[in-house]
Amino acid sequence: MISAVDIAKMAGILEGEGCFYLTRQSKPGWKGCPRITLIMTDRDIVEWVAVRWGVRVLPQKQGKKAHYKPQYRAEVVGHRAAQWMLTIYSLMGVRRRTKIREVTALWRAGWGKGDNAKKICCP
Repeated sequence: MISAVDIAKMAGILEGEGCFYLTRQSKPGWKGCPRITLIMTDRDIVEWVAVRWGVRVLPQKQGKKAHYKPQYRAEVVGHRAAQWMLTIYSLMGVRRRTKIREVTALWRAGWGKGDNAKKICCP
């Protein structure tokens, strides 16, 4: 079980560096997935987040200039992303809370759902 301190730390990291959105999926029946993405040059922080999300760290493409630091990405998708959004919601600033409300409302309403879609979210 994740501690209250870890939830607060996660909220702080995502307030500054996180991206909250709803994506369309190309597969029929897998549409309207909440997603949280974190991209940073601090691999240790991205790994810390990835462990708590139960995902792996993905390397990003190297920047165009040689002096750019490598970037690392972690993302959580679907129900787990929605759960995290709702868990950290009260700790977020106004702009992030607005985005989380928008994403979760569209997700709950079945945004992007096709007529014959069985699921509105990725696994």
